[in-house]
Parts: sequence; structure tokens; C-alpha cells
Amino acid sequence: MRVQSIDKKNTVGQEASLITAINKLAAQQVGQQFLIVINDEAKIVGSLTDGDIRRGLIRGKTINGLVSDFMCANPLLGSSTMDEPELKLLLSKVLSATPFLPIVNELGLVEKILLDAPKDTTTVNALIMAGGYGTRLGAKTSNTPKALVKVRGTPLIEHVFRRLDLVKFDKIFVSVHFLADQVEDYLKKIGRDKQTIILRESKPLGTAGALGLLPTNLTGQLLVTNCDIISNFDPNALFDFHNSSKSDALIAVASHDFSVPYGVVKSDMNGLYSCIIEKPIISNFVAAGIYSLSQNFYKNVRPNERIDMPDLLNKEAVAGKKISIFPLHENWSDVGTIEELVSAENKDC
Repeated sequence: MRVQSIDKKNTVGQEASLITAINKLAAQQVGQQFLIVINDEAKIVGSLTDGDIRRGLIRGKTINGLVSDFMCANPLLGSSTMDEPELKLLLSKVLSATPFLPIVNELGLVEKILLDAPKDTTTVNALIMAGGYGTRLGAKTSNTPKALVKVRGTPLIEHVFRRLDLVKFDKIFVSVHFLADQVEDYLKKIGRDKQTIILRESKPLGTAGALGLLPTNLTGQLLVTNCDIISNFDPNALFDFHNSSKSDALIAVASHDFSVPYGVVKSDMNGLYSCIIEKPIISNFVAAGIYSLSQNFYKNVRPNERIDMPDLLNKEAVAGKKISIFPLHENWSDVGTIEELVSAENKDC
């Protein structure tokens, strides 16, 4: 149990923008990412974690909202009158991946924060899907595998590795097929070959078939990402959310807005006019090409079975597997087309 003082770095006003809170959380040390939410009198009114933000987005809250829209309004609190054994017992009941306990005096002011070590997580591995042809990128992938197409001077697969560097993975796998030798040579050239295990697809296996090439004795959670995904998300947050959701699989999703270019007419079941909405914006979650899979999920793909990820997810959902979503609020690019490639050049992720 450690003690952390209360300061501007770990507090945020309830009427502050969510973007302000996200930036504060991003600046904190991994394993200590939380905010104490206070009112105008500096009294605690809640707490905010990365998980609170993702759950709020799932409920339909907008990232342009306020901290009060997303915060946990009834966090577990300790009292300044409690002795150390009582506080330790209370801290042990905190279920967050980052256990913290605000200690409050009789005026409702936080005097300090008690921290416990981050809860142990299961073994984690990663799989980078780099076997695709990249046909939508046209001439860019005629003689170059998609994984080695550069964005801001850096190959796509290296952007992925830099995200993975935030986590202590047990094993990192890379599936290859089209121009596989080029990918392997690149990994050797930059020294990444020492931390990766190559899975060679003798034939195209679809967007999930490489799961069937994993070692049969592999255990633990598996982060799966397409090689053409660039995002500044923290994989630790993905695993924490997966664990807290108690799901068999977690799908990272990004918000995608579509503006209908016409006036949309609403009517009731009898065809009677209700209203007309001029050029509404429709918002949906789209698959972001990043997944966290439990062992009992990814082992259901047979060796050399050709299967795409949507088909695998649908099949396992029908079989009773619990599949949850992980909304991304970070920058995200799916560099699958020339248009997206140009767009990614100007994004900060």
C-alpha cells in the first residue's frame, strides 16, 4: 500500500470537458491512471478511470461531453478516522485494475489517496496479421507487402509494434503470406525478429485463419491486430477492459459518422407523417481491426482453416460466447485504401 498526495494532476472538475480528463489520464503513469472528480468547493463527487469512459461511450454518451456524464458517482471512500488495517481491508475490495482509495475528511475533502499494486493479469500474447495482399492500395502494394507501406516515413507494421511495446507480451506472432520474405527480412534488419515468431500461411486463410496456426500449447489472452491499423490506444487498457467485462472476446470499435444527404422522413406504423429531419448525421460503431481474445475463443480455429473474423465472431456468438465491445476514443486509422493512406499522413497517431 502506497500513499499519493492529492494535486492538480490527479483531480478534475465535474464540469470539465471529457477531452481534458482524457489528456490528464494519458499523462499519468501506467498503473496509476485515475482521476478524483471534485466540485467547485474541491469536495469529491466521483472518480474517473479509462474504463468509466469506455462504458459511457457504450451507453451512447458523446466524447464531447462533460466529466460528470462519465464519472463513477459513488466511488469507494476511506475516512481519515480509520486506522491502517481498516483502510487496507477497504482497499482490497476495490475491483479496478488500478486499485485506489481516496481518503476523505469530515468536510468531504480528499486528504490523500491510497494505492495498491495493479492486479495481476493473465499471460498476454499478440498476433499481427500481415499476410494480406493490400489490393485496395493499388500500385503501392504491387511489389511491397502492405505491412511495409510507409506512413510518415515508418512502415505500417512498425507503427503497430510501437503500440505493442507498451505491454510486456509473452510472445508476439506475425502471420505472413504475400511477399512474406520481405516482411521477415525487415524484421531481421531492425532487430524485431528476436521478439517475434513468424506464422507462414501456405495459402490465404482469411482475416482470422492465422489463429489456427498458433502453437497448440499457447495460453493466456491474445491481442490480434491487422497490420494496417494505426492508433495511439494503450493495449493495457484493452486487456483491463477485457478482464473487467469477463468476456470471451473483445472487439475494439471506432465511431463512424455518416451524413445522409437528404431530408429523412419519419412516420408511424400507419404511414402517418411524424417529422422530417434534414440531412441527419448517423453515428455507428465500426470494427477497428483490433481484438482481445481469450484462450477458449482463439483455439476454436482449426489449422489451415480459412475463415474471416466477422464469420468467426458470429459463429462463436451463436455458440454462446460472450463478446463485448471496446470503444476507442483515441485517434485511429485503417490504412486500407489510398484515401486512408493520405489521411493517415496527417493524423497524430
